[in-house]
Amino acid sequence: MGTDALQVRRNGDFYYPIYFEDGFEKLADAIRTEGLENRNFCIVTDTNVAPLYAAEVQKVLSPVASKISVFTFEAGEKSKNLNTVQQLYKVLIEEKLDRKSLIIALGGGVVGDLAGFGAATYLRGIDFIQVPTTLLSQVDSSVGGKTGVDLEQYKNMVGAFHQPRLVYMNLHTLRSLPAEQFAIQTGHHPAQFTKKNVDHFREQIQSLGFSYDWDREISTTDPSYYKWTQWIFLQLFKKGLAYKKEMAVNWCTSCKVVLANEEVVNGTCERCHSEVIRKVKSQWICPHRSHRSGH
Repeated sequence: MGTDALQVRRNGDFYYPIYFEDGFEKLADAIRTEGLENRNFCIVTDTNVAPLYAAEVQKVLSPVASKISVFTFEAGEKSKNLNTVQQLYKVLIEEKLDRKSLIIALGGGVVGDLAGFGAATYLRGIDFIQVPTTLLSQVDSSVGGKTGVDLEQYKNMVGAFHQPRLVYMNLHTLRSLPAEQFAIQTGHHPAQFTKKNVDHFREQIQSLGFSYDWDREISTTDPSYYKWTQWIFLQLFKKGLAYKKEMAVNWCTSCKVVLANEEVVNGTCERCHSEVIRKVKSQWICPHRSHRSGH
């Protein structure tokens, strides 16, 4: 077991390890350590997480898997039902997963609950691991073996306790959260992790071999830069082109932030999948006006 693993025990007996890492690179090593290599893998994820991490995780796991398939379902609580589980069963059968195969839950709480329930019930139970990518799933839903889905309007009505073989927490995935949500959930000042994100993004660009003049880099999060955007705003305010107005906005009941229209999917927040309501709040308005040349 690696030095960055926490042993989960019950009544003194070892259950499974929780790995804490800052990337997916060591996931294959964790699987080898737990004796889960050389099996047929199925990565279960959703439409939010798949574009971000599915290909990377698949590449990392290739050396330790006999075969890897990916099952992606529509993100959100609305997909946490038996219909989606039935679609998962079909993929598992078509990809010839057997009792020695491994399901990998890659995503937030909905993904972990659904993938875990699928693992608990497919062929009367097969192994699975949790790779949680949200704060709530890392601190709560991925630990303890709680799995299940909703039945019509009844939440978590169908489920089972099925312990994962391991939990792998890539703490870097939390940085993909919007800055305000990450700040709210962790209590960290946005300036702290924004700088780390900028540094990490720069490293990624440089690792690709792109040629840029980094001496001319501009960071819009640098106070020496955004003081000018603030100055521009003040000029608009002085000219009456920016003002406050009470108006209805999209309000996430969980994140406690205003959302743009494109951030609301079927009445829920695309970030945390909680209910979005219309709420009247004071907002800054910069109206679009047509100005003739010279005016």
